[in-house]
Amino acid sequence: MFPTICSGSLIRVHPIKSGNIRRGNIIVFVQSDTLVAHRIVSTTDNSVITQGDSVLRPDQAIPFSQIVGYVDSSPLFGRLFLFLSPILRPINRLFVFVYTFILHQKRKLCHK
Repeated sequence: MFPTICSGSLIRVHPIKSGNIRRGNIIVFVQSDTLVAHRIVSTTDNSVITQGDSVLRPDQAIPFSQIVGYVDSSPLFGRLFLFLSPILRPINRLFVFVYTFILHQKRKLCHK
């Protein structure tokens, strides 16, 4: 989605109303139980046609009901997150370990 979304950017997805859907917006939608972010190339009364920037063909029509929201990006926070990721990973693992231990102890108490 470059240049709108640079590599390493953190994206945020905001709710969108059908009246605010415009050609060129990047939206997130559900397709086969997967979240997909593509740019809108055209709209109809009840659906949009999207296309990934690196894809040669447009997608099939996406009904408004499958749209999760529009994308806003923040390159600074994305780079900061990537920078801090090696530091935060051990903390995250410790949290998961402690949380799992607590749940296990709680279950043992409930079954007594």
